[in-house]
Amino acid sequence: MDGENSCHAGLTLIQETSREQLEAIDQLQAEIKKRTTQMNTLHQRFAFLQIQTLLDTGKDDFIKKQIQLTCAQYTELNAASMLTEITRLRHHIILYKEVNPDKQVANWSALDLLRWMYKWKLQESLTNFVVTLRIFLTITVSTASCERRFSKLKLIKTYQRSTMSQERLSNLAILSIERDFNVDFNSVVEKFALIKSRRI
Repeated sequence: MDGENSCHAGLTLIQETSREQLEAIDQLQAEIKKRTTQMNTLHQRFAFLQIQTLLDTGKDDFIKKQIQLTCAQYTELNAASMLTEITRLRHHIILYKEVNPDKQVANWSALDLLRWMYKWKLQESLTNFVVTLRIFLTITVSTASCERRFSKLKLIKTYQRSTMSQERLSNLAILSIERDFNVDFNSVVEKFALIKSRRI
């Protein structure tokens, strides 16, 4: 405005560092919240796959509910067939424990159980259960955007671009990471043309 003195409204080095640290903490908190939400969803859908739960006959009602939830989500699975397969699987595991008493079956993970089923060629008699285990083991919990950023930085800032400014690097990283956004290039070109024409 007329009569006012110009002043520098930028942040000091300490303020800028504090702002960047708080931004990083916010991003970390958001990623942790996102991952825990996805982990809870996964647990609700596949909790019955734990070997202790499968072998416990007192949890049959819980297993039945879980199987119905999972089969509603994945159409290639059949709830009735899976319930009979779990009974069959229990008999196989009990026989295996009797023959191999030194094996710690209770400590098996889902991957150990799947490997055991393939080793003893049980995948044909337990098809629905094998498919469920394979789905569970191939689901990713989250794609961490911070990890994507670091991998993109290596591609953007190469030896040929070593003198790039921090602002340009940040802008290129954002463009590279968020490239899935739909941008109307015609409107961008029109805005750019209007800005340039005013300066002339």
